[in-house]
Amino acid sequence: MIALRGKLDIAGRASPRSLSLFVLGESKGTAMATLGKTMLQYSGGQLKLLEEIPGWLDKAGAADADDWEKALASVGCEHVDKFGNEGDRFDVYRVPGDGYLVEIWDVFRPVAYILIDQVYDYLRFRVEFLKPLLELSDRIDAQVRREVAEAAKRSR
Repeated sequence: MIALRGKLDIAGRASPRSLSLFVLGESKGTAMATLGKTMLQYSGGQLKLLEEIPGWLDKAGAADADDWEKALASVGCEHVDKFGNEGDRFDVYRVPGDGYLVEIWDVFRPVAYILIDQVYDYLRFRVEFLKPLLELSDRIDAQVRREVAEAAKRSR
């Protein structure tokens, strides 16, 4: 069962390190196991569950920092891109070994972490997954804004 508890960083985001607090009954020592439940790998055009958490990610999860981006930076990751809006967001990090980590967020929390080892696969992921998701998110965001504006006009 999922509970909305845990540490939030300055931006109000839950760090993967605190994800263990979201799963009831799970101790802080099993945070990486919880992260593993939402950790995927993209390779050859396919998404699959990541079989083993990379050492650098395990070190970031064990870092004594409430700021996930700072914890990732401490193991050699670099935040290189951010896509999306208030509803859906995608943060991209370059990771040790020239791969990428993509965090997918909904309004409230991280939904998934996707590890991409090869530049070729990252470019393919951007075209096949990110682009359609961002286009859909933009259309939904525009529709919500139109509906809010229409409701505001009617209430005057």
